[in-house]
Amino acid sequence: MTLEEIIRRLIARYGSADIHSVSMSCQLEELGIDGLAVAQIVNYLEAHFGVAIDSRDAVRWATGIEIVATVQHLRAERHREAS
Repeated sequence: MTLEEIIRRLIARYGSADIHSVSMSCQLEELGIDGLAVAQIVNYLEAHFGVAIDSRDAVRWATGIEIVATVQHLRAERHREAS
C-alpha cells in the first residue's frame, strides 16, 4: 500500500467521507477532519512510520497532499540521519 493510499484510508476512517470520494486535494475540513481526527492521524502515522510529527505542522494541514508531503519529508530526513 502506498503512502497516499494509507492517508486516503485514514481520512476516510477519521473523517466523514467514503474512501472512494476522498480526493487528496480536497480540503480536510470538507471531508470531516477536525482537530481530534488530525491527532488520531498523527498518532497512527508516528507509530506506523516511526516519525515524529510536530503538532504545529499538523494543525496547518489543509489537504491530504500536505499530509503526504510531511510524512515523505520526515521519512527522507530519518533515512539521511541513518546513513
